[in-house]
Order: sequence, then structure tokens, then C-alpha cells
Amino acid sequence: MSDFDPYLPFFGTWSGTKQVFFGEGSEPVSSEVSLWAESGAGGAALLVEYDWTYEENPVGGTLLAIVNEDLEASGGWADGFHMSNSVMSLAGHAEKDGRILLKGTYSAGEGPEWGWRIELTPPEGEKMVLQMFNIMPGPDGGEELAVRMELTREPDEE
Repeated sequence: MSDFDPYLPFFGTWSGTKQVFFGEGSEPVSSEVSLWAESGAGGAALLVEYDWTYEENPVGGTLLAIVNEDLEASGGWADGFHMSNSVMSLAGHAEKDGRILLKGTYSAGEGPEWGWRIELTPPEGEKMVLQMFNIMPGPDGGEELAVRMELTREPDEE
């Protein structure tokens, strides 16, 4: 067992604002969000769970990320709004600065699959950002911001 632990900075209880973007030119939809990050799979993974609301309906999401010592990453993501009844398989890498970058694909109905990128940025002090991007199909595959969570670490409960 090594001292490698890319997850530790993320651990804790967080709260803040989640913005969902529905395309260029539209105003984002904002909601309060609560997020919990902890060790999963016996310390082999980062487990992130979060709760938010959309049009006054509660929604939850779960992200599982595993980073090996070569900084290769894999995982899965489910969200009651974005993913409905499936889990998105993710693959990617971690950066030396601690960011975890994961990509997956999803069906948007007829036509080619779209891409989805999740970027989990380690905290700066007591602040953390989690962002998700839509990746358009096709050779150019441009990205658009789809989700942005701006979070503040909650004090430890004694």
C-alpha cells in the first residue's frame, strides 16, 4: 500500500449553488446543492453524492471515481435529472494539480452519441468547483458548460 491518495482534498460535506445550463443564450437554472465526498470501495475510490432541486423536485446524483498511481482514472456517474435510469461509464485521468477529468457518452435520441465531461477541481481553501460539459457529436466536437457547482466546505460537526 502506498501513500498515494488523490481523494483526500475532496473529503467532507459541502454546500453551495448548482447551475444547469441549457444551451447558448439561455439563462442557467440555479439551485442549492449539498454534496458529500468520502472514501469508497475500501479506500480505492472517491465517492461523491449530491442533492439538488429542479423545479421544486428533489434530485440526487452519485459520482464514483478511481485514480491509479499512473493517474489513469475511471468511474461512473448517475443523476436523477441528467441520466434518468442509467449509469454513465467514465474514463479519463487525473492531473498533477489534483484535478480529476472524466469523460463518457450518452444517447440524445436519434443520431450520434453526445459526450459528457466531468471536471472535479480540488479545493482552494474551503472552496471547490465541480463542472460538467456537453460535448457535441462530430469531428469538431465543441464543448458547452452544462453544470457548475460552486461549493463551500461545511465545518466538521463535533
